[in-house]
Amino acid sequence: ATAVLYLLLSMDPFWLLTLVTQGLLSLTEPGMTGEKIESCESFFVAATPALFEADLTRDVSSTVQCKQEGVKNCRAVTLNLEYLESTVNPGDSVDFISGTDLSMKLRRAPSGSPTSTLSYSFSLSDGGEATVTVRPNKGKDSGPSVYASIKPITGTVLYSVESCGQGCNVLYERDLGFFNQFED
Repeated sequence: ATAVLYLLLSMDPFWLLTLVTQGLLSLTEPGMTGEKIESCESFFVAATPALFEADLTRDVSSTVQCKQEGVKNCRAVTLNLEYLESTVNPGDSVDFISGTDLSMKLRRAPSGSPTSTLSYSFSLSDGGEATVTVRPNKGKDSGPSVYASIKPITGTVLYSVESCGQGCNVLYERDLGFFNQFED
Protein backbone atom coordinates (compact mmCIF):
# COMPACT_ATOMS: atom_id res chain seq x y z
CA ALA A 1 0.00 0.00 0.00
CA THR A 2 2.87 2.36 0.76
CA ALA A 3 4.43 1.74 -2.66
CA VAL A 4 1.13 2.52 -4.40
CA LEU A 5 0.71 5.72 -2.37
CA TYR A 6 4.29 6.78 -3.23
CA LEU A 7 3.63 6.03 -6.92
CA LEU A 8 0.44 8.10 -6.91
CA LEU A 9 2.09 11.04 -5.16
CA SER A 10 5.04 11.05 -7.58
CA MET A 11 2.84 11.08 -10.71
CA ASP A 12 2.23 14.05 -12.95
CA PRO A 13 -1.05 15.66 -11.73
CA PHE A 14 -2.59 15.43 -15.22
CA TRP A 15 -2.08 11.65 -15.41
CA LEU A 16 -3.25 11.21 -11.83
CA LEU A 17 -6.47 13.11 -12.64
CA THR A 18 -6.91 11.02 -15.80
CA LEU A 19 -6.55 7.75 -13.88
CA VAL A 20 -8.93 8.87 -11.13
CA THR A 21 -11.51 10.05 -13.68
CA GLN A 22 -11.31 6.78 -15.62
CA GLY A 23 -11.62 4.84 -12.39
CA LEU A 24 -14.71 6.78 -11.37
CA LEU A 25 -16.29 6.31 -14.79
CA SER A 26 -15.69 2.58 -14.65
CA LEU A 27 -17.38 2.38 -11.26
CA THR A 28 -20.57 3.97 -12.52
CA GLU A 29 -23.17 1.65 -13.97
CA PRO A 30 -24.92 3.77 -16.63
CA GLY A 31 -23.13 4.89 -19.77
CA MET A 32 -22.86 8.50 -20.91
CA THR A 33 -26.32 8.38 -22.48
CA GLY A 34 -27.95 6.89 -19.41
CA GLU A 35 -28.04 3.39 -20.91
CA LYS A 36 -26.98 0.46 -18.81
CA ILE A 37 -23.67 -1.00 -19.96
CA GLU A 38 -24.01 -4.73 -20.47
CA SER A 39 -20.29 -5.44 -20.86
CA CYS A 40 -16.92 -3.75 -21.03
CA GLU A 41 -16.66 -4.70 -24.71
CA SER A 42 -18.75 -1.66 -25.64
CA PHE A 43 -15.92 0.57 -24.39
CA PHE A 44 -13.25 -1.03 -26.53
CA VAL A 45 -12.88 -1.24 -30.28
CA ALA A 46 -12.39 -4.85 -31.27
CA ALA A 47 -8.94 -5.64 -32.60
CA THR A 48 -8.84 -6.06 -36.35
CA PRO A 49 -8.37 -9.73 -37.19
CA ALA A 50 -5.38 -10.82 -39.23
CA LEU A 51 -5.87 -12.58 -42.56
CA PHE A 52 -2.70 -14.64 -42.08
CA GLU A 53 -0.98 -15.97 -38.97
CA ALA A 54 2.51 -17.44 -38.79
CA ASP A 55 2.39 -21.24 -38.44
CA LEU A 56 5.31 -22.02 -36.16
CA THR A 57 4.56 -25.77 -36.24
CA ARG A 58 5.85 -26.19 -39.79
CA ASP A 59 9.38 -26.03 -41.14
CA VAL A 60 9.10 -24.93 -44.76
CA SER A 61 12.74 -24.05 -45.39
CA SER A 62 13.19 -26.98 -47.79
CA THR A 63 10.05 -26.38 -49.86
CA VAL A 64 10.34 -25.48 -53.53
CA GLN A 65 8.59 -22.16 -52.85
CA CYS A 66 11.17 -21.08 -50.28
CA LYS A 67 14.11 -22.09 -52.49
CA GLN A 68 13.13 -19.81 -55.40
CA GLU A 69 15.64 -17.20 -56.46
CA GLY A 70 15.24 -13.91 -54.62
CA VAL A 71 12.91 -15.28 -51.93
CA LYS A 72 13.44 -13.95 -48.41
CA ASN A 73 11.73 -14.47 -45.07
CA CYS A 74 9.83 -17.55 -46.20
CA ARG A 75 7.54 -18.95 -43.52
CA ALA A 76 4.49 -21.15 -43.12
CA VAL A 77 1.20 -19.33 -42.56
CA THR A 78 -2.40 -20.20 -41.88
CA LEU A 79 -5.34 -18.39 -43.43
CA ASN A 80 -8.20 -17.02 -41.32
CA LEU A 81 -10.68 -18.85 -43.56
CA GLU A 82 -13.55 -18.54 -41.09
CA TYR A 83 -13.26 -14.75 -41.17
CA LEU A 84 -13.19 -14.70 -44.98
CA GLU A 85 -16.16 -17.03 -45.35
CA SER A 86 -18.48 -15.78 -42.65
CA THR A 87 -17.53 -12.33 -41.41
CA VAL A 88 -15.87 -10.09 -43.97
CA ASN A 89 -17.99 -7.87 -46.21
CA PRO A 90 -16.98 -5.38 -48.91
CA GLY A 91 -15.53 -2.32 -47.18
CA ASP A 92 -14.34 -4.30 -44.12
CA SER A 93 -10.67 -4.22 -43.17
CA VAL A 94 -8.40 -7.00 -42.01
CA ASP A 95 -4.74 -6.90 -41.02
CA PHE A 96 -2.45 -8.56 -43.55
CA ILE A 97 -0.51 -10.61 -40.97
CA SER A 98 -0.09 -10.25 -37.24
CA GLY A 99 2.83 -8.02 -36.37
CA THR A 100 2.56 -5.66 -39.35
CA ASP A 101 0.74 -2.36 -39.67
CA LEU A 102 -0.49 -3.14 -43.17
CA SER A 103 -4.25 -3.54 -43.39
CA MET A 104 -6.38 -4.69 -46.30
CA LYS A 105 -9.89 -3.52 -47.22
CA LEU A 106 -12.10 -5.88 -49.20
CA ARG A 107 -13.13 -4.11 -52.41
CA ARG A 108 -16.08 -6.29 -53.42
CA ALA A 109 -17.68 -9.65 -52.78
CA PRO A 110 -15.43 -12.54 -53.80
CA SER A 111 -15.71 -13.96 -57.30
CA GLY A 112 -15.81 -17.66 -58.09
CA SER A 113 -17.52 -20.58 -56.44
CA PRO A 114 -17.54 -21.35 -52.70
CA THR A 115 -17.25 -25.06 -53.53
CA SER A 116 -14.15 -24.67 -55.69
CA THR A 117 -12.17 -21.40 -55.70
CA LEU A 118 -12.86 -17.88 -54.47
CA SER A 119 -10.87 -14.80 -55.41
CA TYR A 120 -10.77 -11.75 -53.11
CA SER A 121 -9.64 -8.28 -54.17
CA PHE A 122 -8.24 -5.92 -51.52
CA SER A 123 -6.94 -2.38 -51.41
CA LEU A 124 -4.08 -1.87 -48.97
CA SER A 125 -3.92 0.83 -46.33
CA ASP A 126 -0.89 2.37 -48.08
CA GLY A 127 -2.66 2.52 -51.47
CA GLY A 128 -1.36 -0.78 -52.82
CA GLU A 129 -3.38 -3.80 -53.83
CA ALA A 130 -3.72 -7.50 -53.05
CA THR A 131 -5.42 -10.49 -54.59
CA VAL A 132 -6.05 -13.61 -52.53
CA THR A 133 -7.30 -16.79 -54.18
CA VAL A 134 -8.52 -19.59 -51.94
CA ARG A 135 -9.48 -23.20 -52.61
CA PRO A 136 -11.22 -24.10 -49.33
CA ASN A 137 -10.77 -27.92 -49.63
CA LYS A 138 -13.84 -28.52 -47.50
CA GLY A 139 -14.16 -31.95 -45.99
CA LYS A 140 -10.49 -32.72 -46.46
CA ASP A 141 -7.85 -32.94 -43.74
CA SER A 142 -5.50 -30.83 -45.79
CA GLY A 143 -7.01 -27.37 -45.28
CA PRO A 144 -7.21 -24.49 -47.74
CA SER A 145 -4.80 -23.85 -50.59
CA VAL A 146 -3.96 -20.16 -50.92
CA TYR A 147 -2.31 -18.12 -53.65
CA ALA A 148 -1.88 -14.40 -53.00
CA SER A 149 -0.05 -11.38 -54.30
CA ILE A 150 0.30 -8.44 -51.92
CA LYS A 151 1.83 -5.32 -53.48
CA PRO A 152 2.25 -2.41 -51.06
CA ILE A 153 3.19 0.99 -52.44
CA THR A 154 5.42 1.74 -49.47
CA GLY A 155 8.38 -0.35 -48.41
CA THR A 156 10.81 -2.36 -50.48
CA VAL A 157 9.20 -5.80 -50.70
CA LEU A 158 6.43 -7.66 -52.49
CA TYR A 159 4.66 -10.46 -50.63
CA SER A 160 3.45 -13.73 -52.10
CA VAL A 161 1.57 -16.65 -50.62
CA GLU A 162 1.65 -20.06 -52.28
CA SER A 163 0.31 -23.44 -51.38
CA CYS A 164 2.98 -26.03 -50.66
CA GLY A 165 0.49 -28.92 -50.51
CA GLN A 166 -1.46 -30.79 -47.84
CA GLY A 167 -2.76 -27.68 -46.06
CA CYS A 168 0.64 -26.00 -46.10
CA ASN A 169 0.84 -22.38 -47.29
CA VAL A 170 3.96 -20.22 -47.31
CA LEU A 171 4.37 -16.46 -47.23
CA TYR A 172 7.55 -15.07 -48.68
CA GLU A 173 9.03 -11.73 -49.68
CA ARG A 174 10.98 -10.51 -52.69
CA ASP A 175 12.70 -7.19 -53.11
CA LEU A 176 10.64 -4.75 -55.13
CA GLY A 177 13.31 -4.51 -57.85
CA PHE A 178 14.00 -8.25 -58.14
CA PHE A 179 12.27 -8.65 -61.51
CA ASN A 180 13.94 -5.53 -62.96
CA GLN A 181 17.16 -7.51 -63.48
CA PHE A 182 15.66 -9.57 -66.31
CA GLU A 183 15.55 -8.42 -69.92
CA ASP A 184 12.48 -8.69 -72.14
